[in-house]
Parts: sequence; structure tokens; C-alpha cells
Amino acid sequence: MKTYFNSVGGFLVLACFILICPFSNAQWKQSGDPIGGTVNVNCLLAAGNKLFAGTDVGVFLSSNNGANWTEVNSGISNLQINALAVAGSNLFAGTNGGGVFLSSDFGTSWTDVNTGFNNSFIQIGALAVSGTTIFAGTLLDGRVLVSENNGTSWTEVYTGITATNVQALMVSGTSLFAGTDNGLFVSSSNGVSWATVTTGLASPTIQALAVLGTNLFAGTGNGVILSVNNGLTWTKVSTGLTANNVQAMTASGTSVFAGTNGGGVFMSANNGKSWTAVNTGLSNLDVQALAATESSLFSGIHNGGVFTLLIKAH
Repeated sequence: MKTYFNSVGGFLVLACFILICPFSNAQWKQSGDPIGGTVNVNCLLAAGNKLFAGTDVGVFLSSNNGANWTEVNSGISNLQINALAVAGSNLFAGTNGGGVFLSSDFGTSWTDVNTGFNNSFIQIGALAVSGTTIFAGTLLDGRVLVSENNGTSWTEVYTGITATNVQALMVSGTSLFAGTDNGLFVSSSNGVSWATVTTGLASPTIQALAVLGTNLFAGTGNGVILSVNNGLTWTKVSTGLTANNVQAMTASGTSVFAGTNGGGVFMSANNGKSWTAVNTGLSNLDVQALAATESSLFSGIHNGGVFTLLIKAH
């Protein structure tokens, strides 16, 4: 249940050229306490010089590139965080049973913003932002909801989605994409209506979404797929990807990254034509979340906390 903005995912950075230097002996380093090496990390969000981690025990904030963390959960009633998104100075957290929470002070305090949800214990699988519009995808009932007033109220907009779980959301231009357990759906009407994407899907299970320039990527239960025509058609691009269950994706510079279940993190610098594993230093290869800035890549590990990998700009 990831979200990258993309999820959708985390953070789109404009740079001349960013890659992991193959001759620099780049190695992942584990973050310090309290997030440590045992916390289950479900989502990551980079916002300016701040990094947020959504975990099974709440939201954590790092202001020093992931070296140390502070718990920022005041006001959140359900601490299993499945999704994070930022809109200006507003931070949103999607929970596994408590709906959506809003913080206007970067996590110091939170308020639930669930007016319009069909019940007060809705499970959120994904969040995405387009300008001042917030989208939330739900689990179990497969809904998409939209708020145009910073979460004060929500409207259900899911006509055409035939799925149970909305696991990823991504905005690309004027299109909104929803990755579900029953395929990929696209809306050009801010979610009012949806069409099914049918051409080129490698798997009906879409777990992660990312955008790199005009190229769209989707992480599926059977590798990565790519669209170069805004989602109209897709092609599988998984050469070198030795683990096919892709749970997280993010992009930075000219590179795209995929986090997998059992295979760790893979990088592609040629729009998915080939992939290379970048796992040195990871203690666990079950990667559930990814985020990137122009200087660092972050991975959220199943029961393993957060790891940081320095990347260089050229």
C-alpha cells in the first residue's frame, strides 16, 4: 500500500543527471532509533529537507537525511500508516482503519478529516495530490475519494473502478491513475469516471506507480511495465529484474527505482530497458517503500526500518 507523488510515490526532483556511481562503493546505511531495525515501514515521503516514514506504529520525521527520527503522532488515533502525501504546507496520512489525518505543522499535531467517508474506520491504501486537490484510495471496498478543501470534506468518485483494493494513486498531467488488485484504471475527469487500461498489463495486480518525465511506470506482481503515451498502452520492461513482485517505485533525475519483495532495490537509468540490483548493506530484501531526493535514496523495509543510500549528481 504505497503512495508515490509521483506513489503517488514520493518526490519528483528535477536535476541534470542523477545516478548511483558504480565505482563509489555505494552502500545502504540503516537509520538510527527510534525507527531502528525492527519497525515495519509502509510508506515514505520526502518534502523539502524533511523525510517522513509511515509505519505500523505511526509517523516518524527525520530532518537529517534519515540519520535520526522523531515520533510525530499527536492526534492520530490509528497508528498503522499506509500512505503519506503533501500539499503545500499540509501533510496527509492515510491509516489502516482511522481514515485520513491532516497536519498543518509538519506532523507536530494531527486532526482527522473524514467527512464524506462511508464510515469512520475506512482503510486507506493510497494518497495523491494534484495542486490543491487530494485523492484517497481505499482498501476492501475499492473506493476513490476526492477533496478540494484540504480534507475538510470528501466526495466518492470511483465510477468505473471494478476492484477491491486501491493500492496506488498517481497524477500525471491531467490524468489520474489508480493501481488496484484488479488492474490499472485511468481518469481524465479528476476521478469522476474511470476507464480500464487493458493493453500490455503484465499482471492484474498493480502495487506501485511512478512518473519520470513523460514516461509512466507501474510496479506489478509480475515485474515493471512502461507507458510512453500517458497510459494508453503499456509494455513490460523487466530485463535484469530478478524479483518480479514490485511493491514500490520512485524516480529521481534520469533514473527510476523499483523496490521488490525478496529481491531488494533495482535501478534503471534507461527508462526500464535494463535493471541493476543496488542492495549492498540492506539487511532485508523485502522493500515496501521508496523515496528520493537529489542526494539520497531511501528504502522502507518490512520489519527493518529505513535505509539510506547516497546518490550523486553529475
